[in-house]
Amino acid sequence: MRAIFNDKVEQAHAYRDTFSTPPGRKVLQELEQIYGRRRSYTEGDPYATAAKEGERAVYLRILGLLELAEEVQDKQTVAITDAAPRQRDAITQSDEEAE
Repeated sequence: MRAIFNDKVEQAHAYRDTFSTPPGRKVLQELEQIYGRRRSYTEGDPYATAAKEGERAVYLRILGLLELAEEVQDKQTVAITDAAPRQRDAITQSDEEAE
């Protein structure tokens, strides 16, 4: 199978972009109602249990990718915040040297 995304981060961002829209949030809410809160186990029917667990696994995969996108975003924000004082100091030093 040919890869659609170059890496997991690109994939996570695509999922985030999809599910952060108003219609995407509604779809995610519906998926949670259908697959997130129900039991997969069906007494006496291992095939139904397996089918339900497979459906639920798709929902959990989506959640996992959305969480990854948040983690990446948080790390980028921290990196930018940490870099800002260094950049400011470098600009100040450059200005002082130019004088």
